[in-house]
Order: sequence, then C-alpha cells, then structure tokens
Amino acid sequence: MNKLTGHIPKITRIIPVLMGLLFLAAPALSAQISVTLEAAPNRVQVDDVFRLTVKVTGATSIDDIRIAGTDGFELGNPRTGSQTSIANGTITRSVEYSYGISPHKQGVYTLGPATVTEDGKTYTSNTVRVQVDPVEEIRGREQDSMFLTAEVLPQQAYPGQEIVCRIRFYWNAPLGNIQFEGFPDIENLEFTQIGDSRQFQKNINGKTFNVAELLHAVTPSVTGDFELPPLSVKAEVIKANRRPSRFPRGWMDDSMFGNEERIKTRVLSEPASFTVKPLPTDGQPRDFNGLLGQFSAAATLEPKQVKAGDSATLTVTLSGRGNTQLMPDLKLPPIPGVKIYPSEPQFAETRDGQGLFGKKTMQWALVPQVEGEISIPQFSVPFFNAASGQYENAATREMKLKVLPGELPAVLPAATEMQVATSAKRKVQMLGEDILKIHESPQAVSPAMGQTMPLWLVVLILGFPALPVAGAIVLRRLSKTRSDQAAARASKKAFGAFSKAIKDLEPNQAAEAFKALQEYLALRLGLEGATLTSHEAEEKLLALGVDAAAVSRLTQIFSRLETCVFSQCSQEFSQETKQDLFSALRVIDKKVKL
Repeated sequence: MNKLTGHIPKITRIIPVLMGLLFLAAPALSAQISVTLEAAPNRVQVDDVFRLTVKVTGATSIDDIRIAGTDGFELGNPRTGSQTSIANGTITRSVEYSYGISPHKQGVYTLGPATVTEDGKTYTSNTVRVQVDPVEEIRGREQDSMFLTAEVLPQQAYPGQEIVCRIRFYWNAPLGNIQFEGFPDIENLEFTQIGDSRQFQKNINGKTFNVAELLHAVTPSVTGDFELPPLSVKAEVIKANRRPSRFPRGWMDDSMFGNEERIKTRVLSEPASFTVKPLPTDGQPRDFNGLLGQFSAAATLEPKQVKAGDSATLTVTLSGRGNTQLMPDLKLPPIPGVKIYPSEPQFAETRDGQGLFGKKTMQWALVPQVEGEISIPQFSVPFFNAASGQYENAATREMKLKVLPGELPAVLPAATEMQVATSAKRKVQMLGEDILKIHESPQAVSPAMGQTMPLWLVVLILGFPALPVAGAIVLRRLSKTRSDQAAARASKKAFGAFSKAIKDLEPNQAAEAFKALQEYLALRLGLEGATLTSHEAEEKLLALGVDAAAVSRLTQIFSRLETCVFSQCSQEFSQETKQDLFSALRVIDKKVKL
C-alpha cells in the first residue's frame, strides 16, 4: 500500500506529457479522409428550400468542393462547422459544409457525388436521391376547406370602361403565407388594384369560412371577347404532428418546437370571361371625345352683382367616375362688353373602393365694361353612360351678371366744326379790371416791360432746389461709411466674443452654443441682426471662397446643434464638439474678408 502511494506523484507528472505526445501524433493516428453527402429532407415540393450537407472527415484543409447533379437547382452559399473527437486513442477531425438548395421543377433527382480536393488528392462522396413533388393545385368548390373565385362585373363593357374583377379566397383550415399570384399579361387589358384587401367571415352551407377579398379594375382598350385564365393563390396548409404531450397547448405547443408540417398549396379559380362592345353610333354627339362613365357639371358666379370695371369670378367644375383623363378643358366664348381673363385648369384624380374619381376646375375673371345685365352662357359636355347605354350631357345652367354704373373714364363729346368757327370769330370781352393796370396791347409782352436779371441771381435761383438733395446724399454716404466701419470693427471682434461666450458652456447647453454660433456668423459676415440656418451659412461662406473642408466641418456641427435645439435633446455640446468647432472657425475667420 505504501509502495503504491509512493508512486502516485510520479504518475500524475507523466499524464500531461503523454497527452501532449498524443496530440503531436494526431496526424499519424487520425482516420483516413472520407466524404459523405446528406439531404434533409429528401422529399420536398417545388420551390422549397432544404439542406444539402457535405461532411469531410479526417481532413485538415479543403482546397475545393464540387457537387454534381445540382443543375436546375438554386444553390446558396455554404455554412461551415468543424468538430474534433477522440475515440479509442484516435483523434478524428471533421468539417461540414451545409448548403441551402431549392428545386424549381418537379421530379426525382440524384444529387452528387461531392468531390473534395485536399493537398492535390481528390476524394468522392456518395449520391443522394431527392423527390420533388409539385405544389398541390386545388380547384375548389364550396364544400372544400378552401376555394378561390374570380368574378368580372359587368360582363359586357365598352372600350375605355373600367370593369371590376372581384377575387375572393375562402378557407376554414389553418393556413399561413397566403399570397395572390397576380394577373397574367394580356394584350389590350390593363389591371389596377382598387383599394386594399379586406377580410371577413361568411357562412356557406353551414360552414364558417374566412374570406379575403381583393378588387382590381380591368380596362379594355379594344372590342372583342376576353377570358381571364384561372387566377391563383399560394398558401401553406399547417398540419400539426399530433404526438402525446404532457404540456397544455399554448404554452409549449407544436409550433413553438417546430412540430408541425407545412404543405404548400396553390388554389385556382375558374376562368372568367367578358365581352367588350363598340360604342353605339346612333345619337352620338358631334363633339363627343370618348368620355365614358357618369359625370356632372356645376357653375358658380361670385359676386353676381358688380360695378362696371370691377371683377367677378366664374367657376365651372366637371367631376365624375370613369375615364376621367378625357375630361376636356372648357372654353368660355367671347361675351360682348366683358373682358375675360382665364386661369389654368386644375385637375385632381383619386382612386377609392368604387373606382377612379376625377375633378377638373376651370375659372375665368370677368370684367364688364358697360352697365346692364350680362348673360353667362351654359356649358355642356357630352359623355356615354355605360350603365344606361345612352349618350348624356353634363351641363350647367345659364347665369346672369348684373352690372351697376361704375367709375370708368367718361368720353367727352367732340366739338363740332361750327362751334370751333364761332368760337374763333368771337371778340374777347373785358369783364372788368384788376387793381393793377392790365396791359392790353401787344407791347405788353416785349422785353422792355421788365428789367434784366443778374446772372448770379439766375444761377442761385436755378441751383437752390438741388442743394438739399446734394446735402442728403453727402450725409448718407458719411453715415454709410461710419456704419461700414463699425460693422468691420464688430466683425473682427466676433471670434473673440464667440470664444468668450462658449468658454464655460456645459454639454447640456447646446441651445446657448447654437445661439452664440448664429451671432458670430451674423457679425462675421456683416449681417448683424440676421438669423442664419446651417444651409444659409454654408452657401454664404462658400460664396466668399472659404475652404470647402472647413465649411463642411462647421456645417456638420451647426446642423447637429440645430437639430438638438429643435428636438430638445441633451448632452450634445461635448468638449470634443467644442474643440472641433473652434478648429473650424479659426480657419474660416482667417479666410473671411469683408
């Protein structure tokens, strides 16, 4: 017993050495390289994604991997993982390459072998068989657990008329990822979704179905018979694996642990057909431009009574549902005695659950030149009402504008030739004499009647009115010079004032820093009292030739402070921000020359 215990310390010292030797000898003891290929699962549906794994055992590094038989499959990039194990004194290293792979056609495929190259040697794996089933197609009826209907209303239409295709998907089984696969491209047909899909429940033959409804407008451009092929909805039918469970459903249910099966399904509708007829020629108005639907027109005149020379506004609105893009621009014919000033027509178009709705508004300013009552003619727009199958008119009523006497300039009557002749022959009569003697003879206007004015007095009289103006100009220039000098002095001192203002600011005083920066820029750019945004400051500094890099740094800081102030954030004006701001402004301050 004592001998045995005396040897224990020596054994414990030897064990680590033996383990180290074992690892150093790993390449010699490792198993031969082998390659295996696995597919999970090996039965899928079209467009499913499954895993294809290449496992390489006994390799230390892989130079190249190739997998045969994957043509026609979509193969993703691999995920890699490694594992080391020791069994019976042998160290085994393995590397796994796991690919996501998806088939696009049904059939039975042989994938592999996978070929691996290491140190110039090639190793080959086994092959695997994968069965790809088609997505189940259901042309359901009301007695099934799911079905799809497509209905076109009305089934007779005219070129340019919007008709409605109503698609309804019914189901009462657990489903996931429900997707409508859309309309095929059909020549001379245009498809537009109307509103959003809606969901409700409906009882059919004693069964309650969930219903998803989707509306599309179908607009044919030519006449003829049309058929919409079967439309389709893709869904995943959820089938839970019913295994006994000790846990109540809802806490540890099947979906939480992936214990459910999802089967892809495509549900098809029956084809839907309709006919597009030509528009009738009987009763078609001469000025009809192809407008289809239901439309109305309305007109207002404000005010209905004005003075001559004042303005009234005529507004005409054309609105309705149909091919609204064909609503015409209305023209107001000339009205005697009225000046007409048209405005640009305004058009608006919206789509709702009932289809397309359009509204066009036209306005004219009417300025009557004479008093009296003026008739405003009615407007009429022909359209074809597909519901009634008749041509109709969207018309306004005739209106009256009452014009009162205004303040238009009066036209004086021209003097007749007889009046002019009589007036010329009449002798001037003296009605009386002023206190001062009036000179009635032609000599009254001779130079001798007055005395010659001195030249200096003439110059003084003529130049005197200009003296105040000249004085004002001189004073204004002196004032501007003083103002410019004061602004220049303030501009030069702006950086010092800014440095003093932000010297002791804390990180949470971004608003104070923002205000100080605005004041600095206003003073430095000679815009005292102005409030600049970061964008305006950037434009002005670049226009002065300031270095773009410095301006960019300043703009970034300015913008951050600006955002912080208006969003009421905090801790934005850090010491680092302060240093960056000083650095940018020193460069800018030296470059600005005012």
